[in-house]
Amino acid sequence: MDPVAALELLESSIKPLKSPAVLFSGGLDSSIIAFLANSPRLYTLCHSEESYDLINARKSAELLGLKIEPVFFSESDVKESAESLGHILSGVTSIDVAHHLLARGINEEKALSGQGADELFLGYAKYSKMGAEEKTRRAEEDFERWMREEREKRIFSHLKKEIIFPYASLRDVAVSLPLEEREEKRPLRSLALHLGLPEEIALQHKKAMQYGSGVARVMKRLSASSSRSSRS
Repeated sequence: MDPVAALELLESSIKPLKSPAVLFSGGLDSSIIAFLANSPRLYTLCHSEESYDLINARKSAELLGLKIEPVFFSESDVKESAESLGHILSGVTSIDVAHHLLARGINEEKALSGQGADELFLGYAKYSKMGAEEKTRRAEEDFERWMREEREKRIFSHLKKEIIFPYASLRDVAVSLPLEEREEKRPLRSLALHLGLPEEIALQHKKAMQYGSGVARVMKRLSASSSRSSRS
């Protein structure tokens, strides 16, 4: 992937924003966005000081010379978000709730997100278990579904805010690459190193936000508690 061309595409949706919110987990995708943004404010979703994403985000932010603003949530916050989302989405998931909690927690009207990178550059672990043809097809289907459903946009819009996905601009670039060059986010890792980001960021693998923040675990606990109550 030509880093200059990729940078031009990414910067077209990042640079015009002044002091934007960045949904920051400290991983590769959000770190590139934070590095390119103008005076960004980094928000990290977390259930406690021991949350995986908070620990990781603080390490990455320090390496980038930036600071984060933790967005803490409780079990009642998760329950309230899930109930609220039930009015605008069908089949509410833990990643939906995570985005709702972040949308509630940021002060800015516009937020930059790293969503889309895993579909375009085959970052999800599930792709590694597939053959080349299935991998390519599934990644394209996942990206199409994500773009079509616009769940995150609907969540942020419901709260009078806007979420922006810079990596969506790299779709044509991504699909033009040979599979072996495209998968496991190799182009983005190379881009990060080209920009001068530390290897600790560029080469790391991390949990998805709903797991690293603790949202999925809390939702599972709430679901188990609800099931016990209904049986008693």
